[in-house]
Amino acid sequence: MCEQCSAAVDIWPIPLEGWLLIRATRTGLSMEEGDWGLVECNDPDFIWSLTPTPEPPSAPEDARFDDPAVIEFYRWYNPIEAEFFGAMEGEAVAGWKLVQAAIKCGFDTNTRFEPWLFDFLGKWIANHKPFENGNQNEEYMREHYEEYGYGPPPVKESDKAFGEDFEKLFNPPVTSDETLG
Repeated sequence: MCEQCSAAVDIWPIPLEGWLLIRATRTGLSMEEGDWGLVECNDPDFIWSLTPTPEPPSAPEDARFDDPAVIEFYRWYNPIEAEFFGAMEGEAVAGWKLVQAAIKCGFDTNTRFEPWLFDFLGKWIANHKPFENGNQNEEYMREHYEEYGYGPPPVKESDKAFGEDFEKLFNPPVTSDETLG
């Protein structure tokens, strides 16, 4: 059984191409209840327990270390550094794919990836509802996409294969000289 099923996850479709953000609603094989994950297919490639939150407003350039804005930033950043950075140490190919997807969403490779991703995911979950466990089949998700705050449902490249070209490919017309025998 895949981890998405065993942990009964809620799913947030995110604009990181090829990835889903998930949260376990019960303890599964590798996720504890409340854990978060990024998944390409079935089992999460990255798992962590800290809920993503947006980065707090920046402190002025000349702010001192005891400035409230600086303190607030480090209250946000230190747990990310302690836990989320380690969660991002996974399989190299999955990490590369995740970074490539993030670049398409505005990630600047001259900055630290983990804080950018934590902020990005935090903003996303603050503004979008998950597809709760049980409401995750593809048909349901496409049918209710806009209700969850995601705009019009996406058209996958694979969907374009269906239709007339798909029919021709898998059900070619039978010519009069073909026989069944």
